[in-house]
Amino acid sequence: MIALMEANALVVPIKAAGGRWTLDKRLVGLTDTDARIVIEWTADDADIDLWIDEPNGERVMYSNKRSSAGGQISNDMTDGYGPEEYAIRRAPAGPYRVRINGYDADRINPNGPGHVLIRLQRNFARASEAQELVDLDLSFQNGRDRDNEDDTKPVATLRVGR
Repeated sequence: MIALMEANALVVPIKAAGGRWTLDKRLVGLTDTDARIVIEWTADDADIDLWIDEPNGERVMYSNKRSSAGGQISNDMTDGYGPEEYAIRRAPAGPYRVRINGYDADRINPNGPGHVLIRLQRNFARASEAQELVDLDLSFQNGRDRDNEDDTKPVATLRVGR
């Protein structure tokens, strides 16, 4: 689904550049969103979890995949490099606080600690799209308890509205 969001976001710029679009019409849809947050990481044996605290205080995470405001999170990726995604089509104004939980992020690695890349996107798949990238070192994670907020770290904030 995450790759499908990315593919659909390319439709307008490809057509505008005079290119052809060959994605099956059943897979083409309206994917523009007010706010989108995607994480991916560098260790294939890690389990990194994306948690989003919405402006109303509701937390969206693997155990609460949909919020009352309409935000939703992708499936929990427990192997590989991710990605995990949060998206909300019509986002209420306020801060969307990003937390990550490195549930299995503390394995010994001769190359040093792993990294998480966080993409904070406003107006995804619209002409006014804006993106901020955050690269985070995972050395702070201990991964003891998947549901324990003390094992997470607020890492970024995406602000919607004024």
